[in-house]
Amino acid sequence: RGRVAFIVVNTSGTLDANFVSGTQRVASLSPYEIDISGLPEFLDPDTTTFVSEREDHIRFETMSEISGLSSAIEEPVQNLSFFSFDPGPDSVFLTVNSSPSDWWTYIDTDRPPARLGTREAINYLHDKFDINSITNYPAYHDQGNPNAYTDDATFIPNYLTPLQAMLTMAGIERPDDVAWNIVNYLDPDRIPQSSEATPWNASEGGEAIPLVNEIVIQETSDSPMWVISATNGPGWDPTGPKGYSGTVYKLSVELWYPFAPVDVKPSDNFKLQLTVFRALELGVTPPYDTELTVTNSPLVLPQLSKTWNIDNMEFGASTEFFVRDVTFACEEAQIGGGNDIWILIRVLKIDNGELNIVDEAMGYQAGGDTECKRLLFHVEEEMAYAVNDPRSNGQVKYWVHDCPTEPFSNGARFDPNLATLGTTNLTLMPVAGTGIHGGKPICDPWDFKGTGVPIYATNGVMRNISELGHIWRSNLDDEEPGKPNDWFWRNINLMRSDEGAMLMDIMTVRPRNKATRGLFSINSRQWDVLATVFTNLYIGIPGVSGVDSYPLDGGDVADLIDQLMTTNCVSFTDLFTDEDSTTGGGGDIADAFRQCAPNGDDSNDIYKEDTFRHMAELVTFRQNIFTVIMLAQALAPKADYVVAERRAVATVYRDAYTGRYFTRSFKWLTD
Repeated sequence: RGRVAFIVVNTSGTLDANFVSGTQRVASLSPYEIDISGLPEFLDPDTTTFVSEREDHIRFETMSEISGLSSAIEEPVQNLSFFSFDPGPDSVFLTVNSSPSDWWTYIDTDRPPARLGTREAINYLHDKFDINSITNYPAYHDQGNPNAYTDDATFIPNYLTPLQAMLTMAGIERPDDVAWNIVNYLDPDRIPQSSEATPWNASEGGEAIPLVNEIVIQETSDSPMWVISATNGPGWDPTGPKGYSGTVYKLSVELWYPFAPVDVKPSDNFKLQLTVFRALELGVTPPYDTELTVTNSPLVLPQLSKTWNIDNMEFGASTEFFVRDVTFACEEAQIGGGNDIWILIRVLKIDNGELNIVDEAMGYQAGGDTECKRLLFHVEEEMAYAVNDPRSNGQVKYWVHDCPTEPFSNGARFDPNLATLGTTNLTLMPVAGTGIHGGKPICDPWDFKGTGVPIYATNGVMRNISELGHIWRSNLDDEEPGKPNDWFWRNINLMRSDEGAMLMDIMTVRPRNKATRGLFSINSRQWDVLATVFTNLYIGIPGVSGVDSYPLDGGDVADLIDQLMTTNCVSFTDLFTDEDSTTGGGGDIADAFRQCAPNGDDSNDIYKEDTFRHMAELVTFRQNIFTVIMLAQALAPKADYVVAERRAVATVYRDAYTGRYFTRSFKWLTD
């Protein structure tokens, strides 16, 4: 005769002795990095506080027992980390009990998934899409070949197709372009790739390359380098100004390098090429080279061309902008009156001895200008051009200029008196009906859901799945047409359930990273345990010129922890909402993360996702660790009094996906 009583306590996310830690953290990858020495339990060097308070954290081992459980742990105890056991963090549920070749079309998007916690769950799980598996394909290692990926017979069906399908599933507009932006972000060669014939125009969002940002044509008193003949076409005059009586013009081209932390070095072999063409006869469509090679003109007309090496460019430094000039004059005339010129501007790169186009401002536009199918810059007078976001400089609608006789399709105007060569394009557009300049800057990454500068790019595989938040989606006018000068600089939003959050649930980079069993349980109700994941966490890009790196603000972190302690999620998708707002949307928890940025909840702040981004790789949604306290009593044969009693404690791991469990430890208690 006897009886048994037991208590089961969910201790997921509590402290455990498994890993040494203590790194100042930016973009966390492993609990190895977490330093909990600043928590109250560890302020007393002889661990008295920790021992006396351990019941508050539901611990049952003494310090010597903790040390005995893990040979990796030695005194002092501030080298403890915490974790929730998560044996298979990189799995996703399917809706079918099989492993089809096109498994990504069967991902269970229900919340919670139908098989969560059921006995048959193991049969419905599939490995997440490893975004870093791009390194498995020969194309990744074929640097300098602009057709490497499209020529790779296995890459398109096995990598690009599922990637595009998952982007579509997450509600990403233009999934083909965004998929190629991801490819360009991951590969190391800095040559744009896409399925388009001109990838330098179709997919510029992922490569860290110098970008054409501004063009200014203005009168000058300098001597001309070139003299353009009205009868014989352009001509080079190396001996100085003669044979002309017209106005001399200076043509200035500005490149901008808004990327970090990767810089441009001489070994990258970037070049700027500027080509000037003689005016075209009205109504005549000239022949053009359909292959668009670097060595041949796209127009079979006499031309002037000059090329400069781009040796160094670095964001936040004096080399962030690269400006080069040429001076020219039209023989016996000025620009206009049949002496118009056309300008082609390209950025080139030499890789493995081959010349590749990596950027071309307003290049080929099918069905464009009737005089020239390639919509080059058409110059009839002094003019200043600027682009909203240089990643879209291949699209005419994102450029603005000051020419009163030939407005662009977006109707935008640009004040030449405020030309900003050598700086970000902060020239203000006129405010309608006021006659004064105001409104928003032409190149303004700080508003309209913009993510700001610098643009983070590493030219290599992702270390953290949250780097998806650095991937360029589009200028928003591509998705919400009608406001080309308002909508730009939009990256994938990590903190929306129908966008980046869903992608983080179905994609991973972890197989290529340092393996870790310990992950942070974001569903923990332990305040101090939640606090550890933010300890020593910095946001920003350390070591980059012009960019600050900040420790998190304690008060805002406290508010964030309050929000997290109300969560009960099984995925990143659950953590956020599909709510939209000027700050980026995603709901209350998304806003709480943004509050940790230096300027608080501000859509203009480049740090708006950093708090979440830098700890996302540590997160698990599984509550897997349980402490079971048992009391067994033997009763007298004929009376209800206790003749024997034993107590024990067991630590049980349970897989929240499949419901399976095993007992990690079982210990008899003597007190």
